Amino acid sequence: MAKLSRMRIDIKDVIDNLTLEQKCAFICGENLWSASALDVDDVLPIKFAYAQSGIGDHCLSNAEASMSLSAVLFPSAYALGCTWDPEAAFEVGKEVANDACKLDIDVLVVSGPNPSRSLASARSAFVYSEDPQLNIQLCASFINGISSSGIGVVIASLGIEDREEARSFFNYIVDKRNFIENYFTPLYKVAMQTKPMGILIAAGNLNGVNQISNPWIQEGKDILEKNGFDGMFLSPWFSGTSPVLSVENGCLPEMTLLAKSSSQRLQDACSSGMLSETLIDSIVAQLLECNNKLVDLRPLQMQSDISEDAHIKRAKESIILLENNNNCLPAPKGSKINLFGCSEFDACLQTEGRNKVQGAPLGSIESQFANFSEINQEGLEGRSDYSFVFANALMNQGQKDIFPSYGGQLGQLLEKAAQCADKVVLVLRSPSPVPLAWHEGVDAVVYDPCSGQGGDAAIAQLCFGEGDFTGKLSKTMPVESENFPSHHYLGLGQSQARYQESIYSAYKYSYTAGVSPRYWFGHGLSYASFEYSGMSVSPVGDSANIEASIRVTNNSQIHSAQVVQLYICDMGKRVFKPDIELRRFAKIFLGPNESKIATFRLSKDDFMHFEAKKDAYAHYSSTYAISFAVSPDRIIHTETRVVLADSPFVPGVPASRVPTYAHPSSRAPIFPNIEFREFFTSPIDSSRQGYIEGMSLGSLEASLGGNGFDRLPYGNPKTEKTLEMLAKHFGEPYSGLEGYLPGALYYGMGSSDLVALAKSALPWRWRSIAKRADKLAGLYKDRLLQTD
Repeated sequence: MAKLSRMRIDIKDVIDNLTLEQKCAFICGENLWSASALDVDDVLPIKFAYAQSGIGDHCLSNAEASMSLSAVLFPSAYALGCTWDPEAAFEVGKEVANDACKLDIDVLVVSGPNPSRSLASARSAFVYSEDPQLNIQLCASFINGISSSGIGVVIASLGIEDREEARSFFNYIVDKRNFIENYFTPLYKVAMQTKPMGILIAAGNLNGVNQISNPWIQEGKDILEKNGFDGMFLSPWFSGTSPVLSVENGCLPEMTLLAKSSSQRLQDACSSGMLSETLIDSIVAQLLECNNKLVDLRPLQMQSDISEDAHIKRAKESIILLENNNNCLPAPKGSKINLFGCSEFDACLQTEGRNKVQGAPLGSIESQFANFSEINQEGLEGRSDYSFVFANALMNQGQKDIFPSYGGQLGQLLEKAAQCADKVVLVLRSPSPVPLAWHEGVDAVVYDPCSGQGGDAAIAQLCFGEGDFTGKLSKTMPVESENFPSHHYLGLGQSQARYQESIYSAYKYSYTAGVSPRYWFGHGLSYASFEYSGMSVSPVGDSANIEASIRVTNNSQIHSAQVVQLYICDMGKRVFKPDIELRRFAKIFLGPNESKIATFRLSKDDFMHFEAKKDAYAHYSSTYAISFAVSPDRIIHTETRVVLADSPFVPGVPASRVPTYAHPSSRAPIFPNIEFREFFTSPIDSSRQGYIEGMSLGSLEASLGGNGFDRLPYGNPKTEKTLEMLAKHFGEPYSGLEGYLPGALYYGMGSSDLVALAKSALPWRWRSIAKRADKLAGLYKDRLLQTD
């Protein structure tokens, strides 16, 4: 393996012996997923890969892909979120690293702790939860599991990115308090705990400025570096970011299939004085330091293939029992059952392309259920004890941002299921929460959030009492998607979205505004029953440090687990805050009639908020309700405690002037635009239109180059001609080719060459691109020959 022969190098000595051409070629990469090798001191290439749910074929060479290498299908980040178990995340991280070892991968790009905002994002499966506290612990544990097995990690991403469509130029309008509390601070805490090899910058624009050069992102990078982060900052893949823009802002350029073109552009920028060679040297040093860190990691110890039992165990922890009327489940073994809609997951989609899944299918749904029951082969003509109805909705990264849909046939299946059985169990399998306004009448609902290749067996075992349901929702399930305030500001089909709900997302909004969802964040039923007792809250040292504990007892005869959740509520309300916020949690495993005490310590940091007017975290003296709960709507025990600040604090914005859209007392279901603009403290660009119809040449150019094609004028005939050709041949800007286009446009690559590039590099997308070409050419043609 390349990893085992990698040698530590003297970074300064290597840089001193490289020409500018060698430096530029080195940092621009060998191909999409591999940094270049260097002849000097035998520096080996560094191989990267995305790793959520499984390592796809995107990182494999053509020779490797043709070998039909098997993939391991792991639980998604969302599924790990539903375990509420950092130890499970750590173990899955080790297993992912083992798979990476077999593929000779050096560094894995993994999901960061950014929160889930909406149900519509195609990236939902890659987000742990909607709460930063849960995200921090699970993400850090997953990364530490990978690192403990000798594989490097890059965290994605610094900034905001929850889109697939138009991701390269999409604009996110976000107030700074939301950005700091929900996006930057969680990433900072994870980075400090895990010391990753690097951090990926988010694609697109934040408040109208490319995130590579956005001042909030630059400020965040400075904070990370001042506090000990010494890894790389990387430009996002497939974003079309100019290599010059990346290097100017201290980031490794995007890896593309046009590495030679990117390298030449960097050399030209240095020759013209646009770029300093010192900046090139700093990026080379970052990449060489990554080499040395890989050497310092302990030697890889490749393990044998993961056992079927291990896959099932992982899946069981994430699968959730949402509803269980009249103790419908567990079904008695030997029951006569009907199965409807039980098509299997498209596992290759979930692993993004590798041709087959190792050891999968572990057995079809039918064979798994046949282990416990008699499957009725007579259909509607034979009455059964149970009908199990399976509804699958899979999305993988690269699909459009849509709400998961189960199709119109589901209602018909439920009707048929009810006609031929005494009890109906609905099994939902989806990478995202779904609006559940339509499932009344079923006796039980089981939810699988993409739990990996052991999911089918785990569902069958749990439904027949082989183990207990211990998963809890990490994202709120609404009755209707409109119940989330973010629904009104997603910008689907457009080029920007306003994060107008600010800090009031998901359960925090539902609780504060009194809008009940279908199933709350943290919800999940069990066969076991639990009792809470003996809550204690006491100061530790000064009164801003608090220790809270509670006893949990399993009042049943089965082994199970309960997630203890601790929430706080500011009773003073001098600064607008949600009425409830998760601060601590623990998954407690209990045997029959066993009791354990869960103990948590809170510090003054847990009571702080970011004060945008002061551009700093602050807190003030107030009375807080400290509550243990099963979920936000099911508070078990509450005590109040006065928390004292070190010094008096006066809010930057008096409570009476806080915009009503954000104030807890408003109970506003939709937030007024004019008040969000006041809270945002600066004008908001509302001129952006749909990214297909009405796009200007400037917007299209920005979506592909990010920085004026290294400041080429809009009127450049070569640029305009290439853009016109591009529209005809490649359709909409988000075609999956953003990563290759800047260099191609700069050097005027001919249309036939670009067509050949698309066919060779993206064969799985070529047909859909070609299908849209004629329609989109008509929309773009007139605009592309104009200047802004």
